[in-house]
Amino acid sequence: MPIKLASPSKFNLHRKVFDQLKIKGLLAHGFNASEIDQELFKKENFAEILFSNGWVNRINYYRVLSEVLNMRIFHPKEEYIQFDLIDLNLYDDYKKFSFAPVSASFGTTNIITTNVTNKLIERLDSLYQSYNLKLVTPDDLLWLLRQRFKEKQLHDSSNLLVDKNPRASAKTLSSRSIGMCVVIVLLSLLFIFEPLTSILIGVGIFLLCHLLKLYLMYISMEYSYEFDMDQSELELIKDEDLPDYSIIVALYKESEVISQLFSSLHSLDYPKEKLDVKIVLEEDDQETLEAINLVGTPQYMDIIIVPSGPTDINIVKTKARACNYALSYCKGEFVALYDAEDVPDKLQLRKSLLYLLNEKLDLACVQARLHFYNSNQNLLTRLFDMEYRIWFKLLLPGLHILEAPIPLGGTSNHFNKSILENIGGWDAYNVTEDADLGIRLHAQGHRVGLIDSDTPEECPSSLRAWINQRSRWIKGHLITFFVHYRNPFNLLNTIGTRGFVVLTLFILFPLLSFLIYPFFWGIFFLDYFDVGAIKGRNIIPPEYKDLLMFGLIFPNFIYIFMGIVISFRDRKYGNIIFSFLQPIYWLLHSIAAYVAIFDTIRRPYHWNKTQHGINRYDSQTDS
Repeated sequence: MPIKLASPSKFNLHRKVFDQLKIKGLLAHGFNASEIDQELFKKENFAEILFSNGWVNRINYYRVLSEVLNMRIFHPKEEYIQFDLIDLNLYDDYKKFSFAPVSASFGTTNIITTNVTNKLIERLDSLYQSYNLKLVTPDDLLWLLRQRFKEKQLHDSSNLLVDKNPRASAKTLSSRSIGMCVVIVLLSLLFIFEPLTSILIGVGIFLLCHLLKLYLMYISMEYSYEFDMDQSELELIKDEDLPDYSIIVALYKESEVISQLFSSLHSLDYPKEKLDVKIVLEEDDQETLEAINLVGTPQYMDIIIVPSGPTDINIVKTKARACNYALSYCKGEFVALYDAEDVPDKLQLRKSLLYLLNEKLDLACVQARLHFYNSNQNLLTRLFDMEYRIWFKLLLPGLHILEAPIPLGGTSNHFNKSILENIGGWDAYNVTEDADLGIRLHAQGHRVGLIDSDTPEECPSSLRAWINQRSRWIKGHLITFFVHYRNPFNLLNTIGTRGFVVLTLFILFPLLSFLIYPFFWGIFFLDYFDVGAIKGRNIIPPEYKDLLMFGLIFPNFIYIFMGIVISFRDRKYGNIIFSFLQPIYWLLHSIAAYVAIFDTIRRPYHWNKTQHGINRYDSQTDS
C-alpha cells in the first residue's frame, strides 16, 4: 500500500524532480534555475506551473518523476487494458482524482495516475482492498477515459438536456411544424383577413416591439454596472487566490485564425497554471488540426477531438454539442466560452470573477460586451457594428434593469460550472443555444449579469455571409420562443408577467415584423404608383393609408434615433450618417427571416457556418 505524502515529503519530491530535470538538461533553454522561488516546491500544482510556463516538457517531467518515485510509466495505447474494470459510474471520480484501473490479478488492482496525492490515496483506499500504482501522462489518461466513455460522452453531448428535461430541448419540438405555422399566419394576414385587420395587426407588432426597444434604451441611459472596476482593484487579487478557470473554444474550419486565437488566449492576464483551455475540433476537421500543429500548442491547452460517432447514437453536429462534449473535461470552477476570432479584454477573466464570486450579486453567468474590429471595412460592417453596440449597450442593460430574461451572446459568456452542468449545459438541438441558455437560466431562478469588459470579434463582411449568419440566428430565436412557450402558463408562472411580456416582444415580435415589413412597403408603393388599382379599387382604402404610413415610418424613426444615440455615446460621430440607412438594413433582416423560415422547415438543426479569418485584429484600428 502506498505511503501517504506529508507536506515535507511533497516539498522534497518536487525538489528532487526539479534537480534531476536540471542535471539532465531537460529544463527550457534560457531558464535560470538558480532564481526559482523555493515556495514553488511547496505548491500542489508544482507540475502545472512548470508546464504552463514552458519550463519543461510534460513527457520529460513524467520520465524523471517515474525515476524519482521508482514507478513505471504506463502506456495505455501499447499495453493490455481490462476496460471492464473502469466503472461507468465512477467517471467523475476518475476525472477528479486523475486515475483509472487498468488490470487486476490475484486480488490486486493496477491503478494508473498522473499524480500521487493524499486525496487520491484516501479515495483509492475506499474503493480497493489492494492496489498498485503506476504513472501515466495526463494525455494518455485522457485518451484512455475517452475510449472507455466514448459512447456515453457522445450521447450526453447531444442529449444531456433532453434526458434531464425533455421539454426544455428543441429536440422534442416539431420545428418543421413551427415553420409551417408561421407561413400560415403570414398568408392569413395577407390574403384572408380584411385589409384593416391585417394592417392593424402588422402596425401593432411593429409598434410594440419598437416601443419596447425605445423604453429599454431610455432606462439604460443611466445604467451603471453593479460596481466600478479599476486596474488597482483588480491588481489586489493575488494569483494564488484565483480559482482554476476553464475556457472552451469550439472550432470548425478555422485554420486562418489559429495564430491570432492562441495569441489572444496567451495574452489573458491569468496565471497560466490555473488556466484550463479546451480547443475543441470536429473529427473531420483535419485542416484546422494541421494549422494547430503548425503553430504549436501551449501546455495549458488541450486539443479535444469530438468523434463523429456511430450511426446508432442519436447525435447532431452543432457548436452546442461540441461545447457540451468539452464541458465534461473542464477542470475549472468557472467556464468561459469564446469564439475562434475573439480578442477578449486581457482582464476579462479577473473581472468576471469579481462578479461571479460576489455573494450579494448571486450570479450564475456574466456576459461581456461584443463589438467588431473590422467595423470600418464596408457599409454592411458599419451597420452591423452599430446594431451590436445598440444591442449590448442599450438593450441588454435595459433587460437587466427590468430583471427580464437576457438572451446570451454566443461568446464571452462566463459561467459557474456546477450551475451550467446542473441545468443540462447547452441545447445541442438549438442553433442559438446561447439565447436559449440565457432564458433557461432565468426560468430556473438563476441571475445573469453584464460586465464592463469588451471582446472585439470579426464581423461578416459580405452580404451572403451576413444572411447565412442572421438566418441562423432568426431560426434559432423562433425555435427558442416555441420551446419556452409550449407551456405558456407554466412560463408565465416561472418568469412573471413582466418577463413573459418582455420576452414575447423581444424575441417573437421582431421576427414577425421582419416577415411583414417588405409586404407593407410593397403594398404602399403599389398603391402610390397606382399599380395596385384592380377593377377601379385601390389596394389600400384611403382611410387606411395614414395608419400604414405611421406603422412604417415610426419604427424606422426609432431605429434611426437609436443609431444616432449610440454613435454619440461611443463618440463615433462619423457613423451618424449611417443611422439613416436603418430602413434598408431592416429590409436585409426580412430577407434573412424568409431564409430562416425555409431552413426551419427543411433542416431545423443545421448550423450555417460563418467564415472567419478574412480580417485580422489590429489594436490600432479597433475602437
